[in-house]
Amino acid sequence: MIALNIQSLVNRCEVRQDRASKFYDRDESINDLRYELENAMRNGLAGRVQFVPTYTRPGPGGVPIERTQHVAEAVIESLDHMETAAAFWDVLKSSTCPMVQALREHICKGYSQLYADEIAEARGI
Repeated sequence: MIALNIQSLVNRCEVRQDRASKFYDRDESINDLRYELENAMRNGLAGRVQFVPTYTRPGPGGVPIERTQHVAEAVIESLDHMETAAAFWDVLKSSTCPMVQALREHICKGYSQLYADEIAEARGI
């Protein structure tokens, strides 16, 4: 009876080790993928590539399908991540770099072009 209990305990430990190993392997794979994606974006921001990996999900509950997207689109989407948006905002509001100042002007002009007609209509202008 004791030998059966010991064998049962050993079997449970082996199952737990297998599960832990699978989680560890997946974590390593995810870390490798994150490294790959960060490098792809670095290459995109440096102008060495025009497209980076992304995914699409066909319908609710569908399995993601890998595809590529233009770097500019990926940058804009990454701003949905709060930490990225906060870092971008810090640079925009406090940098004295001439290129960032020019970017601020482009943002202001783009904003006014995007919203002027509808706001004018809302104000009855």
